[in-house]
Amino acid sequence: MMAAGKVSPTVQLHLAGFLFIMLLFTSVAWPAGALRITVICLGPCDKFPDCNAACKAKNHPKGGICMGPVKGSPACCCNVSS
Repeated sequence: MMAAGKVSPTVQLHLAGFLFIMLLFTSVAWPAGALRITVICLGPCDKFPDCNAACKAKNHPKGGICMGPVKGSPACCCNVSS
């Protein structure tokens, strides 16, 4: 029988493992939230030689980039995230 106030090494190890896993999940979740970007794609990149300028001309001040592949070829997509 254990004395009052003592915690077995097995329980300590399980608690430390649980805390480590929780810290791991929270450290991964925060950066992933920053990757949520809303985009509107204008069409294939070959129709928009300067995708960033095309997005700014369409009143998307954050510009855009070619992303893909979308249906086989990259698409010019504008960042519309707030």
